[in-house]
Amino acid sequence: MNHLTFESKSLVVDWIGFNIQGFVDPEPIANYLFRNFGFKSIIKTQVSNTFKLEWLNRQKENQFQVCFEQYEYNPEFKNFWLGSKINFSGTNADYFYNLVKKGQVDWTIFKEVSLSRFDIHYFRKSTSVDSNQQVKDFLESACNRIREKSKRRKVSFDPTREPYILKVGSRSSSNFYRVYQKTKNINRSVYIESIEGLEFELEVKKDVIKSFQQFLFNNQIEEFEKRLTQHFFNQSKQNFGLNFYYTDWVRDFYRKLSDRREFNAGLVTDYIKQTKFDSLDETMFLFRFLQFLSFIRKFEGKKECIDDQVYYIIEFPIVDFLRFLDKDAKSTYQRSKLMKFFKDLQELPPFVDKFSDSEFQSSIMFPLLKLTKQGRSWVLKIAIGEQLYWYSYPFRWTSSLRNFQNKYDLLVKLEIIQVLSTDSLEKKISVADFLNQFSIPNKKRTEIKKLIIDLLDELKAFDLIEAGFDIVYKDGKKPEKGVKMLTPSILSQSKEIFLYEIIDSNN
Repeated sequence: MNHLTFESKSLVVDWIGFNIQGFVDPEPIANYLFRNFGFKSIIKTQVSNTFKLEWLNRQKENQFQVCFEQYEYNPEFKNFWLGSKINFSGTNADYFYNLVKKGQVDWTIFKEVSLSRFDIHYFRKSTSVDSNQQVKDFLESACNRIREKSKRRKVSFDPTREPYILKVGSRSSSNFYRVYQKTKNINRSVYIESIEGLEFELEVKKDVIKSFQQFLFNNQIEEFEKRLTQHFFNQSKQNFGLNFYYTDWVRDFYRKLSDRREFNAGLVTDYIKQTKFDSLDETMFLFRFLQFLSFIRKFEGKKECIDDQVYYIIEFPIVDFLRFLDKDAKSTYQRSKLMKFFKDLQELPPFVDKFSDSEFQSSIMFPLLKLTKQGRSWVLKIAIGEQLYWYSYPFRWTSSLRNFQNKYDLLVKLEIIQVLSTDSLEKKISVADFLNQFSIPNKKRTEIKKLIIDLLDELKAFDLIEAGFDIVYKDGKKPEKGVKMLTPSILSQSKEIFLYEIIDSNN
């Protein structure tokens, strides 16, 4: 995972888009791009509800171009944004991105720019045994698979129109995926080779791409490519799975990933298992630990190294974490509990990074913990191991997960978190196994079932899971699909419940 790059995974940059809030004169940026890199510019200025076009720095020898779009605020024509877009498309985007990688782009020229869109694609070359019918069958099957998994997910494929194209999501969503037939012309110096194949293209926009932009603007290209590559393959896997003939490249990626003996950037489950969580206090600590990992995602840490172990140092008032947990920020009791939690972080076991005949490396995940009083606030300064700092927990913390009422409420929430964290759109709750771990009266068992139902209802309300559940019963009764409402009686009869993740709630 530390060596994921666009080049290593044959990913090509297809589009880079930037937004600048408010009116900006495009000429200084256009002139900078022309003088330094030879870009000609198209300036599109909005007049009422149409665009007026003009060229700037247009010369015959220009190979590359950039497009500026100037938007004016005009509610009469439903234009509510005043600002500028700067778009690099196709080979222009690929060329500009390579300039960024080389550190040749001065971001201060762009002034208050934000990343609005970034497209990457993978081109799967056709083999001698591929046929047009096989492509059609693949895209049609993929379309049906996505519809079955998520009724809310927008997906379209027209089997009567060639060349074939599959669209997943809407153009306005954060992740818009397209798969389409394409012929690529490759310049072999003495001749042009035409190659047929399928192009798998992902448009990343809105808050999703903004979560990556700091790495681009801070010239942390390695981290930018690693995270975006992983995102591209995750989206590909979610949409198509690993079993189609035409997704062999996705399958190969995950097979190699699982075969790696090096540590990957996610939180390895085995690390958590090194600490036993047998008592209620230990289980509560685990729950708070996961909440803390979710909380620190919003901080940009200062990078420090000890040998080849990387740490990130962040600093924040502890009342901010209390507010995140929906706790009383003025409570001395809550503040004391939180301080104890931070101290306990240093008692987590070391992470064994390397173990071989010639080398052993063990890293403490929280080597620095400093609490200081600044005015009336306690401020925490903490160093976090890279492995935990970059961990992106695959779960959104809904309002009820900010707290728990009792032991059973806590255990239910941890169980659901674990289920939702599995790498599949289809999530399985082993209801019978979960309930059988408790030797309790039926009244208490009914309360636990209601806790499960209430939490699943909240996940539906937040558009994180589909409204329907598939039920597998204990007594051999025929399974039911699409059950809209769970009841304690249904849970009593159930062996397993399957629920389905909604990939992108913006659709």
